[in-house]
Amino acid sequence: SEYKDLILACLSDEDVTLRSRALDLLTGLAGKKNLRELITQLLRHVELADGAYKLDLVDKIIFMCSRDKYAHLSDNFSWYISTVLVILAHVQGIEVHGALISSQIADVALRVLPVRKCAVKSMVNLLFEEYARHNGVNSDQPSVNGQCVMKDVLPSVAWVIGEYSQFISKIVGDADIMNLPKGTSDLHCGIIKVLLDPSSSLLLDGNTQSIYVGCAMKVFASACNSNSVSTIDLGKCLSILRLYLPLFMESILAEVQERACSAYNILTALDLFTQSEDEMSASESGLYSSSQVRGVQNPTNDLLGFGMSSDHLSSAKIQQKSSTAVLNQSKTSLISKCQSAAAALGAFLVPEAMKPIGTKQQKRLAAPMQVDHDNGELQTLFDTLFADEISLIK
Repeated sequence: SEYKDLILACLSDEDVTLRSRALDLLTGLAGKKNLRELITQLLRHVELADGAYKLDLVDKIIFMCSRDKYAHLSDNFSWYISTVLVILAHVQGIEVHGALISSQIADVALRVLPVRKCAVKSMVNLLFEEYARHNGVNSDQPSVNGQCVMKDVLPSVAWVIGEYSQFISKIVGDADIMNLPKGTSDLHCGIIKVLLDPSSSLLLDGNTQSIYVGCAMKVFASACNSNSVSTIDLGKCLSILRLYLPLFMESILAEVQERACSAYNILTALDLFTQSEDEMSASESGLYSSSQVRGVQNPTNDLLGFGMSSDHLSSAKIQQKSSTAVLNQSKTSLISKCQSAAAALGAFLVPEAMKPIGTKQQKRLAAPMQVDHDNGELQTLFDTLFADEISLIK
């Protein structure tokens, strides 16, 4: 439109009424060709605005992008989730729109299959960024305008990472991935540590904590299915789960406690914790190699090496080969256990692919049973179920 520049200029006017009217006009002007340009301009105004006008700007930005089932975005979905929503997730003073931004992140990742890899990468960066900010770690890639991520957005951040964790191995090594947390060398392991680290996670609300626990398990299942994750990193993932899950199991929040207990018991039933603790800790600390090397160098405790018989030498060499074989066998055993557990973990944690159901298709589905709360039907239902349970016990 020939009046676009004039309308954009009105957004900087001192009169809030004029600004609001200009914003309404821009909403009507938005289309496929100019949407990206208009949203970029509006994002600049969001940082400078305040009060109700700032909230109105955010509302209009999301409305313009999501209108008519995202009809105007066309090929700009990656830009929308990695730029627009990420920037809005950092803006202070719009916390009332936190749930709206969170729902947009999950909805776009669910609806648009080609954007899922980009969504996972953006959400991993958000997760690492918030963790680094909370722990006072200086990162080479600072947060947007140095601001923290809104707490209401974190559940969707973790949900996207967990639901599409198969893309984690595909973004390993990308230049724009933030630095891994200290003590981790693999992206899967780093994500699990950030999700379960009690120094930050236990300070969040119960809903976020429960989603974090579920996400950590899905990421571990993805690590078991990935050929790029080493045995050492699998052992570290299990060590983190073994160390931190009991803390969530003691939560006063029922949902968090239930998910943590279920996760811990599943891993215990698959015999993964014993493997990581007994064998992988030994391999990481070098218990086999260090002790056996000392035995080879001096099997008779003769400091100068005098009087060492050929029998002692051959025995020491056999002992060294045996220890190396045990270590290699433990690594192979852990890999095989994780690979065999991957199918079980997938069945427990990864549901069938979710796709939106069209309005016409929804009408064909049978309506759920209606329960009249006022007439006591719900209590009658529970009484019946309880009676059935008692009869089974007897």
